[in-house]
Amino acid sequence: GEPELVKDANSRALGLRVLRDHRVAVAYSSDFAPPAMRQFARESVELCGLAEPDPLADLPDRHEMARDVPELDLWDETAPSLDAAQALRLAIEGEQAALQFDHRVTNSEGAVMGRVMGATAFASSVGFSGGYRGTSLSLVVAPVCDDAGGKKRNGHYWTASRFASGLREPEEVGLEAARRTLAKLGSRKIATCQVPAVFAPEAGHSLLGQLAGVVSGGAVWRKSTYLAAREGTLVASPLVTVVDDPLRPRAPGS
Repeated sequence: GEPELVKDANSRALGLRVLRDHRVAVAYSSDFAPPAMRQFARESVELCGLAEPDPLADLPDRHEMARDVPELDLWDETAPSLDAAQALRLAIEGEQAALQFDHRVTNSEGAVMGRVMGATAFASSVGFSGGYRGTSLSLVVAPVCDDAGGKKRNGHYWTASRFASGLREPEEVGLEAARRTLAKLGSRKIATCQVPAVFAPEAGHSLLGQLAGVVSGGAVWRKSTYLAAREGTLVASPLVTVVDDPLRPRAPGS
């Protein structure tokens, strides 16, 4: 019920990718002073000269660059006004709802209200220049229950959105966190066997993350994935179709 940490941090960085004579180098700097920028550029070019040649290390053709960048509504104008006092109040409301739900909820690993705001810009020497800004807000509540034999059962539930209006109410998050933690009471190991598996909707996030890792361009190019050279073939149940769409308005990965 008491705040343990209030953290407010800002950062900025510039990344420079140099491609020259089929060699590539990538460097980053947080010093934006003009003299530092000039030195940064010189050192990046020198670093490029030390890289191993790569026949694929080249910029795309100009005609392959995007001409129109859609507005995806990723910025919440109200997010900057969320101060520490408001964030603490929301976190406390969520935690209290979990603690009051059932007497077996005896402790808490905390409740965290977070806000991230950022802007990204990209430009290349073949003519592309564009950028966007975005916000992200989240609340997580993590209650602890007492089980038989003094065991502690941990659980959590969360809500997240680009917009504050898209978050679930703190009390709702706390109650669901408590319900999910209580559902673990009395859980036990079972013998090894083959059984149908039922995943919670939230598990889809990590399952898709596993898939993304093995279909990434880098993994395929290095042939470090079992899905290399599998383009055009069935790799999952016919019931499963995954679409990667980075242009969904207000979506977290857009």
